[in-house]
Amino acid sequence: MVKWTVPLIKAGDITEKILDPVLKQPTETEALKRIISLACKCVKMRGKHSPSMDKVTTALKRRLEQLISNRNTLERLRRT
Repeated sequence: MVKWTVPLIKAGDITEKILDPVLKQPTETEALKRIISLACKCVKMRGKHSPSMDKVTTALKRRLEQLISNRNTLERLRRT
């Protein structure tokens, strides 16, 4: 799976070939790209090149906060 996805990710081909086409495509692609980049770092073969679990947790929390913030902003804009 890693050998198949990492080259697609590096080529920037995230939504077309990696995400399930049956599911609704995300509107917030920047956070998605950062999460995928983090996942790539986590699967590096040598542990010393992989981020610590503390860094992974912190990064995922930031991305989640970004997604929530962006969703709230979009909802406020739609109401006006």
